[in-house]
Order: sequence, then C-alpha cells, then structure tokens
Amino acid sequence: MPKFCSAPFDTISIHKNGDVSSCICAGWHTFRENMGNIIQTPLTDIFENHSFEKFRSSIVDQSFRYCLKDECAKLWNLDIVDDINSAIKRPKLPTTMNVQIDPNCNLKCGSCRNEIQWSKPANPIAEKILNRLIEDYQDFDQPVWFQCDGTGDIFASTAYLNFFKSDNLPKCFQFNLTTNGNLVTKNLDVLEKIKDQIFSICVSFDAATPETYKEIRGGKFELIIAGVKAMKDMGIYRVNTSFVTQKKNYLELLDHYNMCKELGINYSGLSKIDRWPHMSDLWWEENRLDNNPAVDYDFLISALKTIKQDPKFGLCGGLENLIAQKTIRIQIVP
Repeated sequence: MPKFCSAPFDTISIHKNGDVSSCICAGWHTFRENMGNIIQTPLTDIFENHSFEKFRSSIVDQSFRYCLKDECAKLWNLDIVDDINSAIKRPKLPTTMNVQIDPNCNLKCGSCRNEIQWSKPANPIAEKILNRLIEDYQDFDQPVWFQCDGTGDIFASTAYLNFFKSDNLPKCFQFNLTTNGNLVTKNLDVLEKIKDQIFSICVSFDAATPETYKEIRGGKFELIIAGVKAMKDMGIYRVNTSFVTQKKNYLELLDHYNMCKELGINYSGLSKIDRWPHMSDLWWEENRLDNNPAVDYDFLISALKTIKQDPKFGLCGGLENLIAQKTIRIQIVP
C-alpha cells in the first residue's frame, strides 16, 4: 500500500525575505530550488510552478527522495492510502502556511540568537508579506491553517500587531500562534479581537523551572505561566507548548511533561536542538544532544519513550531518530 504526505500539495513556508518553500519547514527536506518570492509573484502562480510539481513527484513515485527522516516528524507516521492520485487534493492556494518573517523579539535565547533583535517601527518586508496575504486570501473560501512566527515573537512585532488589528483580516485564517509568552498578558486585547480565529497558541517553554528558563531563554517563568492561565481563562483552550531539548534542559523533560498535565496544556511538541550559524563551536559542543558525553542517554531515552506514549505529546523526527539509534545500539550490545 502506498504512503502519502499531503504537505507538498497544500503546505508552504514563507521566509523573512519573502521566499516560499514547500512543507511546514524548509529544514525538513533537501529541495533547494527557488520556488518563488511572494513579494514579487502572486502566490497562486508560485503554488503551480514547475519546482512545486518536481517536489510533489517525489511523493507520487514513492521515493520521498527530498525528505529527511532525522528532521521531519511526519515521515515517521505517514498515511497509508489505497491510491496516491485519489488522495491528492489541489487547493488554489495553500491551506497550511508557516509564516516565519519577522525576527523582532523581546528575548535572546542561545538556541536562536546571540543578541536581542528588536525595533519599534514595523519591519517593512514583514509588513509587505502580511499585506499580500491579506489581499490574496480576502475571498478564499477554505479554512487556512496559519502558523506564525517562530523567527521572532508576534507580540514584539509591530508588523504582526498591525496585521492582527486590521479590519480586513481574512476570515479564512485559523491562527496557530507561536510566542515566548512573556508579552501575552500585555496583549490580551489583541488576542480578544482574533480569539474566534485562533486555532491554537504555542508557548515556547524549554524548561520546567524558573532557574533553567532564565538560563536558556532569559525571560521570566512566572510570566509565561500567568500568560497560559490568562489565555485559558479567556476561552482559548488549545494552548500548546514547545520544548527544544538540549543538554541544559533534558533532565527536566519529565517535569515539563507533568507541568503540562497540571496546566491542562492541549498539546506539547518536543524537538531536538539543531545547530544554527550563530552558535559557536564551544556552545554547540556543550549543548548538543548527539554524541555528548555529558548526557545521560539512559534517562533521556527512557523519558522520551514515556512521553511519546501520551497522545497529547509529540516528538520531532530528530528525537524519534535518536531513540531509534540508541535502541538499536542497546540491542546489539552482547
């Protein structure tokens, strides 16, 4: 029976210069052809071009030749279908978008950057992209899962705040918002305005204690707890969390798991830290999960296996691959 992934047919990522790529994350695959720029080209034209069709062919022929199993979580749990062609749906515009366009943020997290990047004036490129999306989707008649931002924080972005406050915000957008949570309680009016269009809000925790949170993210743990409670009190029930697992915080995995259950978190996604260009060799060697002699892998793998049994928790492809590698090594040791 063939396996199927809908992402190349209905999902895009939009990057901070306006470039468009297939799937929810460009880092989950190796396809590097230029697919187009939303500032320069209508999204309908980009979505139907040769590059998109080339990527889609890897699903149709079942090679999945561009997909990375150590990054893409979906590759570990593909749908089984009777017929590939019957499973394919071709919307006129993407119905899932990951919009990562504004690096403005109120925090400086080591896994993301080395310094605070923030300015009060709206990021002009982000503003152009968001305005183009308002135009393109104004009369679109299908629900669109709109994930943002991850590159920075939506509440530290004047471009995003103006976008959410717009009277022309397309009704088709169902927002999956990403935030570090430290500015949530200051922006409850914005959330109230778009509350009916919020599918979920993901708060980046990366810790289970104030001390570890301060070390990793530099913010105030009590603010994100207060933010989570405030959102749930205003009727936003799909409050999710993310946890980027690294050497500094892996011992708090089970504490985070229990904390999420106590807070009534809707879903928690766990990922393995990746190396980005801003990371020094020393920082990476100290914090990576792979081949790190300071990591207790017995605890780590046991904790991940416990957590993944809960349907309200999910692991990225990197963590799934880590479990598989360590389990194989344990099995072959006499």
